[in-house]
Amino acid sequence: MSRFLQDIRYAVRQLRKSPGFTIVALLTLALGIGANIAIFSVIEAVLLRPLPFPASDQLVWLNGKFPLSDQAAVSPLDFQDYRRDNRSFSCLAVMGYSPGPANLIGDKPKQVLSQTASANFFNCLGTHPLLGRDFVLSDEQVDLPQVAILGYGIWKRDFGGDRNVIGRTIRMDGSTLTVVGVLPSDFPLLTEAQVWVPTPMLNHWMNIRFSHSLKMMGRLRTGEHSDNHKPIWMRSLCACKSNIPTQTKIGGCSNGRCGKCCWAQRVQFYCLWGARLDYCC
Repeated sequence: MSRFLQDIRYAVRQLRKSPGFTIVALLTLALGIGANIAIFSVIEAVLLRPLPFPASDQLVWLNGKFPLSDQAAVSPLDFQDYRRDNRSFSCLAVMGYSPGPANLIGDKPKQVLSQTASANFFNCLGTHPLLGRDFVLSDEQVDLPQVAILGYGIWKRDFGGDRNVIGRTIRMDGSTLTVVGVLPSDFPLLTEAQVWVPTPMLNHWMNIRFSHSLKMMGRLRTGEHSDNHKPIWMRSLCACKSNIPTQTKIGGCSNGRCGKCCWAQRVQFYCLWGARLDYCC
């Protein structure tokens, strides 16, 4: 022990003799330790911590397939075919590929981020609205959205957390929308959307087979997991897709990939961590 203390005292004396070197060494150590702590904190939150949804191991992303890529989005018509003929999933749902800016008109007009979602999207995630309801199939049967679901943040900030907001009308991008739900939380790693509207399946742009603009998600039935029963649900999707008149396919039908329900940022963090993103297919 005394020898160790002597070494410490000697090291301190040497550092005092070279203050410039000491400062550089301490700053280097501080930056290195701080950077590693920051990176691991993000990786733990995004990669290692279970997803904030019930039975998250039953959630999978389902990609479309182009001739040059098997990680394409899914077209609205393809999604409707999959949903109609689905046998393996307890539910299938889609969301817009990314949120877009929209003008929310009120006492203080402001720009918000809105995103489309299909019927039962939040129920499929396992998230039930804090107030009101999820989108239903009848909400989709329109040319332009007629209803909206508010994110938790914008509800608290711009609507004062008013629990009587359900049934209230708002004006967004010139359209009048009836508020039918409020989410219990926002999903910052999934999307930055503040206002959600249903996918208007009767809109002209939703009836173009090759308009790949939706991200499709599925929840496997209770007792099944994405890694354990791949052949069953992949065969079901392939059989469904064989009856659809399109040149595109679901990723898994042609050696494609369908990751567990994770966010796009995870790919970047895996690369940062030096690990390879392992797909379930």
